[in-house]
Amino acid sequence: MKIEIVLIPFVLLSAGGSSLPIATQALRPATANWWFKSKRAAAAVAQQQDKALPRLAFTPKELVAIRNTYDKVLKENGGNVGEKISLRALAVTVLASNLDVAKAARKYAKFLRAVGDCGVERMDFVDGAVEELTKDPRIVREFRQSYKLCGADHGGGSIMWIHGEGVDPEREASSVRAGILYWLAVHADAVSMREGITLIIDASKLGPATKRGNEGKLQRVNQSYPLRPRSMMICGAPLPVRVFLNSLFRATSVFTGDENLLRQIRFEPVERVVREHIPTSSAPRDLGGRGGGVENIEKWVKDRVLSIPVPSLAVANSIGSVAGRS
Repeated sequence: MKIEIVLIPFVLLSAGGSSLPIATQALRPATANWWFKSKRAAAAVAQQQDKALPRLAFTPKELVAIRNTYDKVLKENGGNVGEKISLRALAVTVLASNLDVAKAARKYAKFLRAVGDCGVERMDFVDGAVEELTKDPRIVREFRQSYKLCGADHGGGSIMWIHGEGVDPEREASSVRAGILYWLAVHADAVSMREGITLIIDASKLGPATKRGNEGKLQRVNQSYPLRPRSMMICGAPLPVRVFLNSLFRATSVFTGDENLLRQIRFEPVERVVREHIPTSSAPRDLGGRGGGVENIEKWVKDRVLSIPVPSLAVANSIGSVAGRS
C-alpha cells in the first residue's frame, strides 16, 4: 500500500483556522491495528531490546532505482543540484515512493526546493555532518521540543511522534535540519523504510494561532517530506483544531481527491493512543511508556541516521550494466 500524506509539522502549524466542514470519517475513533501479525509484534520487541542497531542493506533493485532517481533529478533540475543531494535522504525517498523513479524524483526535487527556501541549501548528511549536527545545541533543542522518543509499532515499524508548535523565523533553518534528521532516523530500519510507519501528531501544544509570517514557507516543507504512513493519528486536538486540520487535509494537493486517504486519519485522545494503539514499551516516557528503551534523542537520531548506508552509485551502475547485457 502506498500512501502519501502531508506532514503537519515537523515544525507544527501555527496558521489560522478554517470554516470548512469536518469529514465525519476523520473523527471516528481509530480501530485496532488488526492487520499486524503477532510474529511481527514479537520481532518489534526483540528489535527494541537489541542494543546493536543492524545496518541496512539495499537490494540490487533498490540500488538501481536510487541511481535512476539520482540521474533523473540531475537531468530535470540541472547538474549543479548534485552537490545538494544527500544519498541517504534520496534512498529513503525512493523506498518511500515504492521504487517509482518518476515519483521519487519529483518528490525529492520538491523537497530540495522547500528546505532551500528555509536556509538549508545542502542536505549532505554524510557521517561527519551528522556527528556535528546532532551535537549542535540549536538542533538538540529542536529535537527535544518538537518530537518524542518512541519505539516500534505493533508491526515492527517506527513510530513518528511529532509534538511541536509554530517556529519563529530565526529558528527556521535549525528546525528544518532537525526535522530532516528525525525523518531519516525514523526510517532507519528495514520495516519502516520498506513498509511504512505509524505517524502520530500531538496537537496538544497548539493554542491560538500567532502569525509569524513564515507559515506558508514551513507548510511547503512539511508537505514535501516523503512519507508512507500505514497509520496516522492526531491526538490532543480540541474541536477547532480538528476543523482546521481536517480542512487542510481536504485542501492539500497530496490527497489528489482520494477519500480513502482520509480514512487513514483518526483523531484520538492521547491516553487512548498510548493504551490501545501502540505498545506500552514504545510509548513516550512522559506518557507512561518506556520510549522504546531509548534515553537520549540526539544519540538515537545520530546512531539511526548513521546506520543508513550511503548507496553506492558505482555499484548501481555495475548492476545496471550487467542487467542491460543479460
